[in-house]
Amino acid sequence: MEIVIGVRRFSSKDAAKKFVRSIVKSYPDHEKISDSAHDAFLRDLIQIHPDGAEKIGAGIDYFTIKHDDKAGKTRHFLIHRIDRSLADFSWHCCIDGRNWRKETLQTLRDAVADDIVAFRNATFDLRDVRCAITGQLLSIESRFSVAPAESSSG
Repeated sequence: MEIVIGVRRFSSKDAAKKFVRSIVKSYPDHEKISDSAHDAFLRDLIQIHPDGAEKIGAGIDYFTIKHDDKAGKTRHFLIHRIDRSLADFSWHCCIDGRNWRKETLQTLRDAVADDIVAFRNATFDLRDVRCAITGQLLSIESRFSVAPAESSSG
């Protein structure tokens, strides 16, 4: 199924996504999207976002890319508006449309995230925690994950 974003035509959603990924890979985090063709494409892309008008707000000055603050695994575009405010947007949402199930699950995860971290921290504060499968001693390696502890005996 052909998809049209501004003046660009793509043979499929996958082809459009591949093009957007090439833009994402071209810039490090927080660097201004400097290529005028990339900037023009992103201005067209945000027009098809389900919340495009809200995201654009007072108007677009320029775009950057940054890692997701919650998970840190994905990168998305950040709109720097002419009034100096910011808005992030998912390019996947522009191409695929809104995924209500995914958004609902993320909202639910966000609602209990602090409780999960507090429970995890309290559990590790009370006792040694071992993997239920391997029996290995676990330690808190980062804010959101646990990993096997380094063995001091071996």
